[in-house]
Amino acid sequence: FTDLVSAPYTFVNADLAKHYGIRGTFGADFVRAESPTASGMLTQAGFLAVHDKPTRTSIVLRGVKVRTDVMCELIPSPPNDVPLTLDKLASGLSQKERLALHRKDPKCAGCHNTIDPVGELFEGYDAVGRPRTVDESGKPVDTRGVISGSVDLDGEVANPLAFGQKLAASNAAQQCYLAQNFRFFYGRDYAAADLCSRGQLAKAWKDSGFNLKEMLLGLTQTDAFLYRPSTN
Repeated sequence: FTDLVSAPYTFVNADLAKHYGIRGTFGADFVRAESPTASGMLTQAGFLAVHDKPTRTSIVLRGVKVRTDVMCELIPSPPNDVPLTLDKLASGLSQKERLALHRKDPKCAGCHNTIDPVGELFEGYDAVGRPRTVDESGKPVDTRGVISGSVDLDGEVANPLAFGQKLAASNAAQQCYLAQNFRFFYGRDYAAADLCSRGQLAKAWKDSGFNLKEMLLGLTQTDAFLYRPSTN
């Protein structure tokens, strides 16, 4: 799990190395490549390609993705009377600066105070996951964010690499990953009858040192997998 969210390397072939700007000689086969901008899955293009316009990143959508998919939090829908674009805010500002103005509206601040700082961590990557130092408007990117409202991840974070280190040590993130795999593996969400299976799985995964292969094996050793509920 630590490698999944914080590994300082990725796997590339020639085309993908060019995409990420990784120097070296590569061919058609995928090989491991060290990268100073890599933090496991968090900095892979497939994870980062969340945007609201074809060539513009979305701090909001990236923040929502992380808080829902990686932290297993529920983000409510915006009120019906709240504008969903930043187009009417002051021009000439970076997306981060415009969102800061947006959060001055109390109707927006409740959710965006938790969403935006997480999405801002990834502004060092463009809409298709390529590392960058300036945003779409040519302004220097600022990847600093202050996470709040989480179970055990609150505090200042400098960039995705630092965030990956926090996730690796986060019990909430570990349990979220376990929950997402449970849902995918069994094709359903948790139910009250799964409490014992969840406990079995969580203990086995922790005892393995959070090994991903052992976690997958553990999914086949729970009561939920081995037994069918009685219909009597």
